Amino acid sequence: MSKLSIVFCMFLLASFAETHAQDNNAFHAFAKKEKYQMLKAYANNDIAGYRKSLSEFSTAYNKLKGKEKENFKWIIEEEYYILACLYAKTGDKKNALDYLEKSENYDYDEVSSDKDMDNLRKEPRFIKFLEKAKLLKNLSNFARNAAGNCQEVPLNQTSRMLVFLSRLHLSLSICCTANVEKPLFARSALSASASALF
Repeated sequence: MSKLSIVFCMFLLASFAETHAQDNNAFHAFAKKEKYQMLKAYANNDIAGYRKSLSEFSTAYNKLKGKEKENFKWIIEEEYYILACLYAKTGDKKNALDYLEKSENYDYDEVSSDKDMDNLRKEPRFIKFLEKAKLLKNLSNFARNAAGNCQEVPLNQTSRMLVFLSRLHLSLSICCTANVEKPLFARSALSASASALF
């Protein structure tokens, strides 16, 4: 994982937040300060310092309401991922895996190539997490290709794809046991279900 890109994104987010939520300037200033402290703790392998800043940030975050809270949810998830990296590179596999799963960072390319995760590569929970990330990436690619669109498909839409594919699999299983004309049935089931997704 490129820590510089995280720093860049954090500062971009802080700038974006300042210009789009003038009614909550105190939180945004606080968020910038805590993010700086967390990155400093990460750079120094300071788990206690990172957890302290994350706890303070989480407390303030949990006081947010509605859309404002939803807008900042990804920051908490990203911070969990960075904490997982910190635990992994300091050898605490259990906490690393706990925070990795809590982060829900299913970016297969990032997680599979992140050097911080090297200590976890042979762990069954890590392997299972990567398999899920790869499945979600493949589903995202499938959805993008099916839609004829070159943009990434959001994870919430990918989750709907999982439901769609499981229903399609069930439908195909039923048609196979009922000796229904398979290609025609599959095309019509795929077409009807896919149009509901997009």
